Amino acid sequence: MKRLINRYILKEIALPFVMILFVLTFVLVMGKILQLMDLMINKGVGLGDIALLMLFLMPSFLMFTIPISLLIAILIGIGRLSGDNEITILKMSGVSLYQMSAPVAVAAVIAFMMTAANTLFLVPYGNVATKNLLFSLAQKKASIGIREKVFIDDFRGVLLYAAKIPVHGDFLEGVLVEDSRISQQPSTIIARKAYFISDPSTRVVTLRMEDGSTHTVDPGQKRYQKMDFHFYDVRLDFASSLSDEGKTPEKTSTEMTVTELARSMKKPGVKDEVLREMAIELNKKLTIPLSCLVFGLLGLPLGIRHHRSVRSRGFTIGLAVVLVYYLLRLNGEALVETGRLSPVIGTWAPNVIFAVAGAVLFFLRASETPLRSLFRLHRPDASPTTPPGIPAEEIDKNTIPPAAAPTLPSKELPAGAGGQGGAPVPKLCMPPAQSRRRREDGTFIIKILDRYLTGEFTMNLVFITVSFISLFLIIDFFEKIRMFLSNKATLEQMALFFLFRIPMVLSQSLPAALLLASLMTCGTLTRHSEIVAMKANGISLYRIAFPILAIAAFVCVLIFLLSEWITPYANARAEHIRLIEVQKQSSRGSFKQDQIWYRGEKGIYNFKTFNAGNNTLQGITIHYLDHEMNLSMRLDAEKGEWKEGHWVFYNVLTAKFQQGGDFPLLEKMPTLLVDLPEKPSDFKVVQKDVDEMGYFELKRYIHKLQTD
Repeated sequence: MKRLINRYILKEIALPFVMILFVLTFVLVMGKILQLMDLMINKGVGLGDIALLMLFLMPSFLMFTIPISLLIAILIGIGRLSGDNEITILKMSGVSLYQMSAPVAVAAVIAFMMTAANTLFLVPYGNVATKNLLFSLAQKKASIGIREKVFIDDFRGVLLYAAKIPVHGDFLEGVLVEDSRISQQPSTIIARKAYFISDPSTRVVTLRMEDGSTHTVDPGQKRYQKMDFHFYDVRLDFASSLSDEGKTPEKTSTEMTVTELARSMKKPGVKDEVLREMAIELNKKLTIPLSCLVFGLLGLPLGIRHHRSVRSRGFTIGLAVVLVYYLLRLNGEALVETGRLSPVIGTWAPNVIFAVAGAVLFFLRASETPLRSLFRLHRPDASPTTPPGIPAEEIDKNTIPPAAAPTLPSKELPAGAGGQGGAPVPKLCMPPAQSRRRREDGTFIIKILDRYLTGEFTMNLVFITVSFISLFLIIDFFEKIRMFLSNKATLEQMALFFLFRIPMVLSQSLPAALLLASLMTCGTLTRHSEIVAMKANGISLYRIAFPILAIAAFVCVLIFLLSEWITPYANARAEHIRLIEVQKQSSRGSFKQDQIWYRGEKGIYNFKTFNAGNNTLQGITIHYLDHEMNLSMRLDAEKGEWKEGHWVFYNVLTAKFQQGGDFPLLEKMPTLLVDLPEKPSDFKVVQKDVDEMGYFELKRYIHKLQTD
C-alpha cells in the first residue's frame, strides 16, 4: 500500500514538473531564438550548427528552471491532493506527513542530482563549446553579425560597410573600411571583395580584402595618398553583435569547473575582484543544486491548502518564494562583488534561511500546529464541536451546527401561495418576474458564464505572464550583474534597464502564456465536471470557448501595438543605458552628432560633427560611388553650411578618378556649391537596430535598402 501511495504522489509531482520545466525553458530560449533564426535564414548558418548552439545554451537555462519547476510542481501536486481532501483521507488512514514526504524527498533528490550534474559539468562545457562554435562560425561565415548596407562599428577603431552579402555568407562584396587606429589620419579602404580569416590558437580575426585601394588625406589637406593592392589585411578586435565572447583564449569563471576554479584561486597575484568573482562562481556550483532540496522541504508544507484553483495558487506561491529567494541571492552576490560580505555568507545565506523556514513549517504542519499559535501567548480552548484528531481548518466549512445556522428574512403568505398552510417562504426563493424571464431565456445565465470563464482565464493568464517575466528578468540579471558592478552602475540605472526590458519580454512570453493559461483553465473546468454541466444545459463547446478566444484576440492586438509603439522605444532606451550610461561607449543619442556615416544617393558620406541648431557640418568626407562600389570621386572639406536650399562647402579638396588612371586629379577650392539631394533633416535619423523598429518603420527601412 505504501508503495502505491508513494508512486501516486510522485506521479502527481512528476507530470507538472515536466510540463513546467519545458515551458519555462522554452520561454528563456525564446530570448535567443530570434538571433538563432536570423543566423539560419539570413546568414547561411546550417541547421546542425543552430541545433548545437541551442544544445550548448540549454544547461545555462536548466540551472535555473529545474529548481523552480520542482518547487511549483510540488505546490501544484500537493495542492491538488489537499484541495480534493486526499491528504485528509490519508491522515485518517494512519499515513503521517512524514510518510507522505518520502516521494517528495525522492523527487527533490532526483532534481538535486540533475542540477548538480548540469551545474558542475554541463554548464562549463556548454559555455566553452558555445564560445568555440561562435568563433568557428565567425571564421567561416562573414555575415554573422555583419548586416548588408549597414555601418558596423563593433570592431575597435574600425568601421565596416558591405554593399552586398551573398546568401551563403562566405564573403562580402563592395566593402568600405575606415581604419582610425594607426594615426590621426584615418585611412579609407575600398575593395571589391573581402572575407574573414582567423588564427584559432590566438583567436584573432583578420579581414582580408581583394582588389582595392587605400585613401588617406592629411589634416591640412596638403597631401593625398593612394595605394592600390591585390590583397590587404586588417586585424580586427572581434566583438560581434551576437556575442562578446571568443575574444580571448582564457577561460572565464563561468567556463571553469570546480577543480579549475579552486586551482585558479590558489594562483599568486590574482586581483581581489577576480578572486571574489571566482569564489562566487565556486559557491554557486554547490548552492544551486542544494536549492532543490531546500525547495522540496519548503514545498510540502506550503502545498497543503484548501483552494479550488490549486494550479494557479501553486504558481502564485511558487513565484513569491522564487522571487524572495533569488532577491536574497542577488543582494548577497552584489555585496560579495563589492567586497562588503564574505563569499560563503553571501551565497549560502538564502539556502540556510529557506531551509530553516521549511523545517519549521514542516514540523508545524506535521504536528497540526497552526502557525499563528507561535505568535500569541495564550491559546483559547478548542471548540467542543471540533472532532478530536482533526484540525479545525480541515473541517468542511459547509458543516454548520443547526443552532448556528443563519435565519433568512421571510414573509407570511396566504395558504396555497407558497408553502403549505401559509408557511413562510424565504425571499431568496422568490425572484421578481423580470429576473425569472431573464433566467428563462438564458441570456442571464450566459452572461454569468462569460464573466466566470473570463475571470478564471484572465487570472491564470496574469499569473503565468508575471511568472515568465519575473523568471526572465531574474536570469537576465544574473547574466549582467557583473557587467553592472564592474562599471559601477547605480541602482537607478539597473532598475531602469530592467524596466525597459519588460515590454520585449512581455511580447515574447504572451503567446506561450496564452497557451498555458488555456490548458490550465480548461483542465480545471474538466476536472470539476463543469464542462459536462455546461454541455448538459445546452451550451456548445464553441460558445464555451468564446470568452477565451475573445481575450486571445485582444491580446494579439495588444502584442502588435506593444511591438509597434512601446517595445522599439524600450529596447532603444535599454541599450542606451547599457552602452552609453553604464559602459561609457560612444553616444548614439536621439540622433548622432559626431562621426556620422550616411549612405546617400551620391555615395557614402562621413561627417565628424553635425550641428543640428545651425545646420552646419565639420570634417566632411564624401565618397562618390556607383552601384558596384567603384570610387569616381572623393571630396574632403573643412566645413559645410546649408544656405538657401543648397550645401556650401569651405576649404575643399576633390580627387577625381579616371577609368584606368593610377592617380586621381586633385583640385583645391576655397568654396564649392555641392549638389547633394540630402537635407539637414536627413542626417538627424539615427541608425537603429531592427529590434528598435516597429512594423511600419521596418517596412520603410526595407524599402530604402531595396531602393539603394
